[in-house]
Order: sequence, then structure tokens, then C-alpha cells
Amino acid sequence: MRARPVGYQRWEVIVDGPRDIWAEIHDVAERWRAAGSPDRFRLVFDEDRGQKVVSECGRLSWQLPAPHPLDEGDIP
Repeated sequence: MRARPVGYQRWEVIVDGPRDIWAEIHDVAERWRAAGSPDRFRLVFDEDRGQKVVSECGRLSWQLPAPHPLDEGDIP
């Protein structure tokens, strides 16, 4: 993704590749505004070592990638 200014408070965004990152950014921003622009989140852990970020109001959530196991000798 490349962005460049094209006037006062205007930008041109060029997306290339298998994912439209710009569309994903817009989607997340819309969901955040629709949820009331929350500024506090909780980190939730489940018994399967899953991790999720949840907004305080509960209207937004993201599943986080599974943590990688530590190699022997890594500092926990």
C-alpha cells in the first residue's frame, strides 16, 4: 500500500497485492465508530490458550493469533 497527498486533507491510496489492506483499515474504523469509539479494551484468555481483545462495551472484539511456544533457553 502506498499513500500520497493530493490536496488539502486528501490522499491517494494505491493498494497492490493479495489483500486490500486499505479496505480492511476502513472496515475496522467503521466498526470502531459504530461501537461508540471505545478507548478501553480487555484482554481475555481462554482455557485453550486463546487470546481475544474485547472493547469495554463488548461490541468490538478481535481474536489474537495463537502464541508461539517458547524454545528451551528463551526467557519467559
